[in-house]
Amino acid sequence: MIQDQSRAGYFGGSDAAKVVSANRKTDSWKKWWDEKLGGKKTFYGNAYTIAGNVYEHSILTAIDKSINFDRQIIIDTPRMLLRVNYDGNLDNAIYEIKTHKNDKTFEITNNYWMQAQVEMFAWKYAHEHNRTDSEFVPVQKLEEFYIVSYALDPEEVSQAQNVDEEEAYAGRLPIHEDRLIYHKVKYDKSWIKGEYLPALKELSKALRKGKYPA
Repeated sequence: MIQDQSRAGYFGGSDAAKVVSANRKTDSWKKWWDEKLGGKKTFYGNAYTIAGNVYEHSILTAIDKSINFDRQIIIDTPRMLLRVNYDGNLDNAIYEIKTHKNDKTFEITNNYWMQAQVEMFAWKYAHEHNRTDSEFVPVQKLEEFYIVSYALDPEEVSQAQNVDEEEAYAGRLPIHEDRLIYHKVKYDKSWIKGEYLPALKELSKALRKGKYPA
């Protein structure tokens, strides 16, 4: 539930699939790149993404009442422009929330897996290089990463349009704990080093220059 929704100037965890994409000629890739350069946002969410955002803090609270919301790690180096927003975390664990329709079985897609890898990379990089998060809090050693899926029924999606924003932000909406499904994801250092980082560094260089990558 990060309040600043700007996607410009940095690459985020959810951008991972676009970063490593071999096809940069599609309209969707070009629109994404334009957003990175500060252009107009092209997707504002549908009813289900809005509902997922509304319920996020309450789902996190159901996981652990002491959980942190919306941590952010920024890696701004000569070769990398990375800004990762985390749904929730404890000292040594990250929890990424994914809501879905209750009539469908949740699956970890390639995009979700890549997002998880980038979130872990940024955390590990910050810890290993003694960097703080955006609030100047030290980053502890990462031990576990979970994607937590939660099924929303149509009534909850509809009601999300009228939920009290303060209650949602505080994590006080009712949650069915039996719907919380934990999917542990392991870190793949070889993918990060062999595929992701070369692409990230190339695109970071182009983004700093404000131009379309070669």
